[in-house]
Amino acid sequence: MPLELAPAQNQAYLALSARLIDAASEDELRAICQDELRAYLPHRALICGFGHINPHTVSGYRILSVDFPIDYLEAIKQDDGSLFSPLMERWIGSDAPVLFDPENASGVPDDWLALVREHGLGNIVAHGVRDLESNASSYFNFCGVPGPLTPQHAQLIKLITPHLHTALARVLARKEKAGANLAFTPREKDILSWLYLGKTNWEIGQILGISEKTVKNNLYAIYQKINVANRTQALVRITELRLF
Repeated sequence: MPLELAPAQNQAYLALSARLIDAASEDELRAICQDELRAYLPHRALICGFGHINPHTVSGYRILSVDFPIDYLEAIKQDDGSLFSPLMERWIGSDAPVLFDPENASGVPDDWLALVREHGLGNIVAHGVRDLESNASSYFNFCGVPGPLTPQHAQLIKLITPHLHTALARVLARKEKAGANLAFTPREKDILSWLYLGKTNWEIGQILGISEKTVKNNLYAIYQKINVANRTQALVRITELRLF
């Protein structure tokens, strides 16, 4: 049945749609998510991105997050680098919005549920948009949504997801183009590749035959180039820029 928005919700939807049409950068899109998007669909944290759809996982992903605990992504990463969560699997199988309340959860693994609670994700509303071949998509996780969750949450996310999809595709494409122009030294490229594979600074130094201090100095230069502050953020940015 068609969604009937209250006047305030309709106004929030129109304001959000208008802003998303003009979003030109990652920073601008993040600001919209922190303001107009929260006014439309209240939530505490957002994780979204593009990836290749497998039967149960998403791989080759590029991510944008707003107030989201990035350590959670590391916890759900598979051995092949893809991401898996039961909610993502439900969405892949149904192409329909997924509503999840961790306090009334059923049919999900206990270890994953423990991760959700450990990272304080709270209620989750998730949905995405597939491409024509259905092997790639955008995917959006709204976390910390005030409950109780109702069918209207599903309708609200269905209504705004196509606009978010278009804006996200635009800003990530521009970011990738900028990333392709990043100039790394041969040593920085070597360190980046081993960092991506999960090696510690000491291990990278042993592999490359350099001191741990030299590794740290090169990592600092890399952080400056990709505009991050630490190792965890660097791993996320490497994935976003598809450097490997």
